[in-house]
Amino acid sequence: MNHEKIESADLKKRLKTMKAVCLDIFGTSVDLMGPIKSEVEEIAASLDKSVDGAKFAREWISQYGPYMKEARNYDPPWRALFYLHEKVVRSLLPSFGLDNVPGDKELKLGHTWERLTFWPDVKPGLIELRNKGLLICPFSNGDHDMLREIGRFNGFEWDDIFSAQRAKAFKQNPQIWSMPPEILGIPSQQIMFISTTPSDLKQAHQHGYFTVFVPRDESGMGVLSRLDEGQTVDLIVPNFIELAHLFPENSFFNNTY
Repeated sequence: MNHEKIESADLKKRLKTMKAVCLDIFGTSVDLMGPIKSEVEEIAASLDKSVDGAKFAREWISQYGPYMKEARNYDPPWRALFYLHEKVVRSLLPSFGLDNVPGDKELKLGHTWERLTFWPDVKPGLIELRNKGLLICPFSNGDHDMLREIGRFNGFEWDDIFSAQRAKAFKQNPQIWSMPPEILGIPSQQIMFISTTPSDLKQAHQHGYFTVFVPRDESGMGVLSRLDEGQTVDLIVPNFIELAHLFPENSFFNNTY
């Protein structure tokens, strides 16, 4: 199903059954590149140096995938993302000519992922979805406190937080997908999962969630993310605001349990 078919009676019927929204955070809901770039450039300027902040950010973000794969060998198959950030910051700063960064600045840089900013459409879209009766919950590989702080930094209070830390597993592990339905007491078929990441959407689809793909320029290179060839999702929308507009008023209160 694609965005051109959003007026179908079947889709409208499905949307009326939704009770909660679980959203991917990194790349889907927040800009990764911009805040990291700004933070490291600010540190460089304080040392009277210059740095390619965009390249630094891409190098940092590129370590995310390998860290997920490495975690599969752990028992339980999870490690806090902050350990990755701490490790990456310590290795990247010298390689970019930023030696002898004061400890407080290094620590602040390591916590940048707690201060990632929502994409412009996210907060108004989420507010509208909440006003239409849906629960709003991050569902992310991020640490629990990291997700909490992202919400606070952007002025948005989550209804619940589904973190990899809480499940002691990353989203590559099937066991994490049972967490939102079990805790919310809502079947996965009535939970909307929003992501820009094809692999997450495949997992969500396999576990019965209503899947929504939102294309994003995660790399800052002007290239939008794309679904894998032949991949099926329930809905494709350009942004969170357009998604919210599809819902009827107070859809939650029209549902019966």
